[in-house]
Amino acid sequence: MSAAPREVLDLGLEIGCGMLAHGASVSSAIRASRHAMRDLGMEEYHTDVTGNMIIVSVRARTDADPITAMRVVPLGHQDFDRITELQQVASEARMNSISHSRSRIDAILGRSGRWGGLDVSLGFGIVSGAAALMFGARWIVGLLALIVAWCIHRTQVWLAKRRVSVFFQQCVGGAMAAATAVMVALAKEWGVPGLSGIEPGLIVIGAIISMLAGITILGASEDAISGLYVTGTAHAIHGLIVTIGLVIGASIVVAGAGWLSVPVWIKAGFSLNGLLGPASVFWAGIVAAAWAFCTRASRRATVSAGLIGAVSWLLFLWLVTHRWSVVAATGAAALSIGVASAVAARLLRVQLDSISASAVVPILPGLVTWSGVLKLALVTGEGSFVDGQLDLMTAAAVGIVLAAGVAAGAAMARPMSVPIRKLPWPIRPLGSRGVRKR
Repeated sequence: MSAAPREVLDLGLEIGCGMLAHGASVSSAIRASRHAMRDLGMEEYHTDVTGNMIIVSVRARTDADPITAMRVVPLGHQDFDRITELQQVASEARMNSISHSRSRIDAILGRSGRWGGLDVSLGFGIVSGAAALMFGARWIVGLLALIVAWCIHRTQVWLAKRRVSVFFQQCVGGAMAAATAVMVALAKEWGVPGLSGIEPGLIVIGAIISMLAGITILGASEDAISGLYVTGTAHAIHGLIVTIGLVIGASIVVAGAGWLSVPVWIKAGFSLNGLLGPASVFWAGIVAAAWAFCTRASRRATVSAGLIGAVSWLLFLWLVTHRWSVVAATGAAALSIGVASAVAARLLRVQLDSISASAVVPILPGLVTWSGVLKLALVTGEGSFVDGQLDLMTAAAVGIVLAAGVAAGAAMARPMSVPIRKLPWPIRPLGSRGVRKR
């Protein structure tokens, strides 16, 4: 018996909305929603996303009236556990009743995440601390970045529960990072041991790295490449707003410190000079793995993301050292991420995005976006304004190259994939026969 069009529409809407709310790409959410509606016998089916709104339409027969519904997608934390399970519900829609599929969706969306809130906050702290060390900062800067980033994330979670907008959450985060830098500057003046040679401005950068808009810029680029220009533009604007919030919060605190005769200069970013070495590569792997942990990816995906992220960062640094442009080096690194992630996802039976979305984190354009907005906000002359514009254009180019490179690499890897059943035990994926599946 064919399903009622209204029930099919509701199921497609729930799948698409649930995936988008937990950080899935727009294209994958649309694909899963359409797959479920097609398998349930709809003659015509359509899913579209505009900004933060998803629209679903179905028609059981060509002579029937279409049914359309829309929903505003709530903002949520990226959770690949839930995304993977929702995709599975979509792929198995034909084999199950709609009521069974709906109950599975309710169970997926209603349960608590793999890791608790404190664990995720610690993960973001590790991302910030490891990223600072990846760029050659001293260990004390990395440690302070970890602690401050954890505090910022817990504060932002508290503010989010009280429905404070993301912009003001970012303002508070930037202010907390700058306040830490001011306290370090005061401690240096008072002669506290262990702080000599530390630039307080680097602490600001280290603490906010995990809050920068690199992922948002990447998502906007993916949407633009997929032809979703309105959604891509909305995501790009969101990324700029997020970064502006950080700059405003940090600038207010720094200005207040200057008024109190405590000079602290906000750094625009870290230098890539002299980073090519095992230490930077190691910390890049930690950054990617920690981000996968924060997005509640599986253990297999987390380890894979860490290894691929480290190798891609090594390739990126090697190319930059050999006078490749940042954009070209990013494209080559993204291509390698796409190929390696697709092969790893095939071998380990995990979602491709859970690996690639974390492996790209070390080379995201978040710092470039921060630099551009900062230079535009603190204009000291025509040169500063022009430099800010160039940094923002570079960030956009890096985001597009990253999205295109990862997608192209994944497409190139498809012919390289080997059927899993033909793999010998040493490289057989976990979850195979005789092994407990996660």
